[in-house]
Amino acid sequence: MFCYMCAAERNHSYEVRKESYDIRGETIEMTLPLWVCPTCGETQVDDAFGDPLEKVYDIYRQRHGLLFASDIRRIREQWHLSQVSFATLLGMSQATINRFEQGSLQHDKEDELIRACDDPQRMRDILRRRGHMLTERQRKAAEEALSPVHQ
Repeated sequence: MFCYMCAAERNHSYEVRKESYDIRGETIEMTLPLWVCPTCGETQVDDAFGDPLEKVYDIYRQRHGLLFASDIRRIREQWHLSQVSFATLLGMSQATINRFEQGSLQHDKEDELIRACDDPQRMRDILRRRGHMLTERQRKAAEEALSPVHQ
């Protein structure tokens, strides 16, 4: 393997280590499969494991009852809304919705607001009050998705 610290090819050893992450003042421990450079000790997480931070965030979400990235995307898509339109209705930025759908950790207040949109009655109310902020095409698509025929 190539060691980026040594800037050279090295025969890394394979180890499993327990790592701690501080997420919003809470310590979450995770066992990671690592490749360790024998020269400098630099570690690399085994690619097959995936991104440890994503996994730690998912543990935090599960412990605190927060929506997962896939839930946020599903809620938005069930009303046929783009990230821009969904963000507009919620008073957030498109970048915020995008980050949440890519796995960034939301706070409780954003979670509650997005979670409320899973309820058709709440979504109708949001569209009634803020739908004028959408393009006509996006508003109609959301209204159609909310029609009784689509539920």
